[in-house]
Amino acid sequence: MFTYQNKVMIAAEKIKKRERDASLRDLWRTPQWLFVAIQRYIGVKFDVDVACNKDNALLPNFIGVERDALKCSWGEPGTVAFLNPPYSKITPWIDAAIREQARGVTTVMLIPQSLDTQWYERAAECANETVILSGGRVAFVEPDVELGLVEVNINPGGSMLLIFRGYCQEAGHTISKIPLAVMKKLGGYDPANVVRKKRPRKKAA
Repeated sequence: MFTYQNKVMIAAEKIKKRERDASLRDLWRTPQWLFVAIQRYIGVKFDVDVACNKDNALLPNFIGVERDALKCSWGEPGTVAFLNPPYSKITPWIDAAIREQARGVTTVMLIPQSLDTQWYERAAECANETVILSGGRVAFVEPDVELGLVEVNINPGGSMLLIFRGYCQEAGHTISKIPLAVMKKLGGYDPANVVRKKRPRKKAA
């Protein structure tokens, strides 16, 4: 079985060789401060972490690889789910969030800021709110075999939240913005507690 640990080892080797590709983004984790900030800003408390595993789950209650979150239920009506999906395949997770919305589950998705994509057009048909994190880019964290979790300052684009409120797929859609600096204050971000990995400089030709 191709485990999460296998992926981490492969990712570490790619990073060492400076071979960064889209597959590494699927291993990025939501920083704890942002997880806290989202709940405080929206005014919810997450019940379940979706699209994760025991090594990177942000909550004791999570849906890991043993249960296919694209097919299984995320909870009873009234459940509030957090979802930071693999960025290489967002569309299936949009469809799953819409399915769970119809069942009464509220889902907050953290995804790339891409308002001109087909998957966003699909999402906007049922999602109730888009919240753009403006004024900067989220520094996600990734596993490093030597340093543990390290902050990644190479996010190629901005981020946004998509909120699917349970049973409210026909309630309309709004778009708003919140500065990333405000979210950092809400989440208690402290740069002194962040581990950053120094990337080797490219050798001159």
